[in-house]
Amino acid sequence: MKRYVLMFLLVLTPLMVFTEEPEPDRVPPYEAYSRGLGFSAGMLSGVGISFRKWHDRLGYQVVAGVSYSSEGVGLIGLNYTDYWVSLEGYRALFSGELAKWLFGQLYLFAAVHHSGYIPISYDYDTEQYIRGSFAPRLRGGVGFGIEVGLFSHFSFVFELGYGAMWEPGSFSIDLIPQGTFQYRF
Repeated sequence: MKRYVLMFLLVLTPLMVFTEEPEPDRVPPYEAYSRGLGFSAGMLSGVGISFRKWHDRLGYQVVAGVSYSSEGVGLIGLNYTDYWVSLEGYRALFSGELAKWLFGQLYLFAAVHHSGYIPISYDYDTEQYIRGSFAPRLRGGVGFGIEVGLFSHFSFVFELGYGAMWEPGSFSIDLIPQGTFQYRF
């Protein structure tokens, strides 16, 4: 128990030392820098370049990505090609600034996602790759997200939600984590 209290104090002490009184006329970074450009990864957001925009307490994010491998051994898996397009809508519940260099937001999100892929398999008899047929995917979900911002411009986003996923011959509902790293401007 003493170890946990000591670790807790070691983490909180620097935060308390750097905590400053807010300046009355200072605009917090989550309001001053309402746009973000970065990278997202998740089953609802897809994997790719993301653009995020906040309008007061409401916001949205668009993610697009593509993966291509002539032999089907790519970063994402054994597919000849993959693509993703998604749209997320946000509603901020709480936004706050702990110090000039640290801010955060808690928000709800809803997401829709479309993607597709062409699977590829390897035939050991002929020693060749065989392309399958195009398979679409549709996904949608809701959940909450936490954005932690550092030095006014860099933010890390963690989202957790329930998503419904469909592709030909398959349907599932699952708990889905996802994340984004972005530069706010």
